[in-house]
Amino acid sequence: MLKFKLFAVAAVAMLAFTACGSSAPKADASSAVESAAKDASSAVESAGKEVSSAAESAAKDASSAVESASSAVESAKDNAASEASSESGAETTAVESTTAK
Repeated sequence: MLKFKLFAVAAVAMLAFTACGSSAPKADASSAVESAAKDASSAVESAGKEVSSAAESAAKDASSAVESASSAVESAKDNAASEASSESGAETTAVESTTAK
């Protein structure tokens, strides 16, 4: 982004420098410099919008990944609790069958 801004400033400066040395009227040179500056400004603006859009997309992707990981952790907790519960039930049944004999 910084390189693009520097390039735009250099382009405007080059246009102004070459316009001063030519036989073109000053008004034409001035309008050319203004036009180049406007073009550079709009290009920087659109690049900024693209960067902003990419950042928003990355944030959404990260949020989705966090939600997915959270869901996986909850699922693992539930599975572990279920297994612990069934093992506890099996131990209770084994103790009950031993005491019943």
